[in-house]
Amino acid sequence: MKKRNILFILLLAMSMLITACGSSNQTVEGKWVGTLDVTKQFEDGIKTAHPDLAKYIEFEELEFVMDISFVDGQMAIDVQQESVDTFNANFAEGMKAIAEGYWEDGLAKYDMTLEEDIAESGMTEEEYLNNIYKQTGIDKMIEGMTDITNGTLDRLSKMHGTYTTPVDNELRLYYTDDEFESMEYSFKGKKLNITIQGDKFTLLIECEKAK
Repeated sequence: MKKRNILFILLLAMSMLITACGSSNQTVEGKWVGTLDVTKQFEDGIKTAHPDLAKYIEFEELEFVMDISFVDGQMAIDVQQESVDTFNANFAEGMKAIAEGYWEDGLAKYDMTLEEDIAESGMTEEEYLNNIYKQTGIDKMIEGMTDITNGTLDRLSKMHGTYTTPVDNELRLYYTDDEFESMEYSFKGKKLNITIQGDKFTLLIECEKAK
């Protein structure tokens, strides 16, 4: 399998997973709200790629929320823009914290604090921190991630398809008459849990009936 950008893989999995809402005992028909939390996947991905940064990594609520409609054999997804904005903001804050923590530890080797270095630099705190982000490449990573999430989720929101009723704990979403994607699911009370198992990750989407 070709190596791909981790966000692309996660979002591709999400686009397939979120369609798999159904069971032999409960109907898929109606409107749902689905949440995909990828916080742990992102943290683990960065730790694997950069183990020296592990102690600085702690993101908050890297998740997407979407409205899902299954009506008369037609499926539609609408990613909630607020969740995309929150994801982008939380990713940016988490990446900035990594850069600042790494930089501060480097200064500590010279018995200097971040505050002392800011004072000696003659820059404002904002200018100084922006310089850190630029030197570490964090600014480009944040910019790139924002472009990817906005573009990919915009395309996902425009995705429509047809679906069949569940068969053996799977729901088949048809993109064409011949091709379909199917994922396993289970119910826990009124909540629908959908999972996808990759070579090195497991994703969970939790769906609830829309009010």
